[in-house]
Amino acid sequence: MTLAEGLLMLVNTIAINSIFNLAIMGLYFAYCMPLVARLIFGHFTPGVWYMGDTLSLISAVYSVAWMTFIFILLLFPTYPDPTADEMNYAVVVLGFVLIFCVVYYYVPRFGGKTFFTGPVRTIDDLVDENGAVNEALERTIEEDRAAENVSPDSMEKET
Repeated sequence: MTLAEGLLMLVNTIAINSIFNLAIMGLYFAYCMPLVARLIFGHFTPGVWYMGDTLSLISAVYSVAWMTFIFILLLFPTYPDPTADEMNYAVVVLGFVLIFCVVYYYVPRFGGKTFFTGPVRTIDDLVDENGAVNEALERTIEEDRAAENVSPDSMEKET
């Protein structure tokens, strides 16, 4: 599939530019959604790089505004007064992909709505719920650390 997209550059540079624009828009959309969710719902657990309430809010609003501006800008054609050959078809492909995804999700018996059950539980969920699992995990970690701290001298003596 990647080879076919690469060969598209030899046929038509406008087509490959549309694909590049879609790739950039996809990344910006993925980066923007956590920020939008934080701004709308307000549920946020600060991490290592937390900048404080005020600066973090300013940064989030600015980032969402900038990414939205660039997202819209990438839908425009590269040339003024474009012909059909110079048109940026990223908006057409984006519309097709969005419509396809929504329709596929709701198709009875085959769509994503019938088999998607939500996020998969991780080991963190199990450890938080079960104290015995947590103790066993901590014991295993301690044993692994003790095994790693064996000095090279003692290993040479054993061999």
